[in-house]
Amino acid sequence: MSTERSGPQQCSFCRRVPSDGRRGVSGPEAVFICDECVDLCKEILEQAAKSLDEDLEEFEKLLKETKE
Repeated sequence: MSTERSGPQQCSFCRRVPSDGRRGVSGPEAVFICDECVDLCKEILEQAAKSLDEDLEEFEKLLKETKE
């Protein structure tokens, strides 16, 4: 069974077909992500990392206070 697609690839996340010179990334088994969804995922991951850093700082502060 072939996993290749004919014609323009559709983003597996937003279902848009890249146009106007926009790019995307092909993955295994006909998975494709457009550059806009890549950017959105990057923003989500950066925000999650920032939130984790803030949580860690708060935890370390509370831990220090309990030791005093």
